Amino acid sequence: MPAARARSYASAQPAERPQKRGQVRLVSDRSKQRAHAQQQNALAQACQTTFRYVGAAVAILVFLGLGGVFINAEATRCSQQSALIKADISNQTAYAQSLELKYATMRNSERIEKIAIDEMGMVPTGNKVSAIDIGAQPSDSVQKTRQSAPKNATLTRLAQLTTGEASALLVGDINLAFTR
Repeated sequence: MPAARARSYASAQPAERPQKRGQVRLVSDRSKQRAHAQQQNALAQACQTTFRYVGAAVAILVFLGLGGVFINAEATRCSQQSALIKADISNQTAYAQSLELKYATMRNSERIEKIAIDEMGMVPTGNKVSAIDIGAQPSDSVQKTRQSAPKNATLTRLAQLTTGEASALLVGDINLAFTR
């Protein structure tokens, strides 16, 4: 009997049949709300994805547009720096030329000889001087050399050569000082 009972119980319950299209079925409010919420979530996700793509495209376009602006601004800045450097170079070149002119004027041998005679009390190389007294005044040394001039021509010639070499060394030292 138990088998017969199971068969009768199974036949008493309606079998679930697949619904055909176009048939109406009973849906509760809760399942309606759930389905509506799912549709809204799907729509929101689609909108968010679209917004992200559009935002990325706009960001790329803005970046590309600002790239050109940045390159132009950098080129302008470099051009201005180049103009400043060129102006500085021309100023320094003019200053170097003025220094070269001043150097040429200062190293003139006639000017050096005039300073040596007038300010330092030196005697020109053309004059015959046999001895130089370093500690005395220029006028005293000239008088002493005239008074104590040796009679020997060889000694006089030797003194003249020494004086000429000293003068050449002095002029050479002055030229070296100007080149530094």
